[in-house]
Amino acid sequence: MTDKATGQPVPSWVYYAVPADNPNRSEVPGLTFDDNLQTNPADGTFRFVGLPGRSVVAASAQQGHYLTRLGGDRIKDIDRLFFSRDFHTAAEVNPARGAESVTCDLALNPGRLLAGTVVGPDGQPLAGALVRGLEHDDVWDPRPAAAEFRAFARTRASAGCCNSCTRRRSWPAPRSWAPTTKDR
Repeated sequence: MTDKATGQPVPSWVYYAVPADNPNRSEVPGLTFDDNLQTNPADGTFRFVGLPGRSVVAASAQQGHYLTRLGGDRIKDIDRLFFSRDFHTAAEVNPARGAESVTCDLALNPGRLLAGTVVGPDGQPLAGALVRGLEHDDVWDPRPAAAEFRAFARTRASAGCCNSCTRRRSWPAPRSWAPTTKDR
């Protein structure tokens, strides 16, 4: 697991799921996987024993700001496999029966860094404002005591990727925020 921009390893949680349409799944009744599987912080690698056939590997960074659900739009039934979990990146793997190992390289995309200024109705900087979405889409954040702040753009990879996005297909433009963007 690496950061796409820097190439550096990123400590992450790794998730593995085997879809119901994988014929090898029925050979292992009661199949479960460790929800606490983590990458090696030194090099970003991870290992586990999986089944042959179609399966999905997903990952979430333990810290940092990364785009969410990357690759999920290309995976059949991704929401059934990870219905209660958000992830940063995912890939489908399809190891052959008898394969000794399979490589699955995953990279986290940090997106863009936004710089903005909260302004009042008079167009002047407004210190002490609450800002929504600095860390999570649905959380108001009182941290920007000054009117100027920096935040990571956390644009999701696909529309309808979670309950929050499904309810909100279009995002209204903020009235009192004048953002300026700067690529990382």
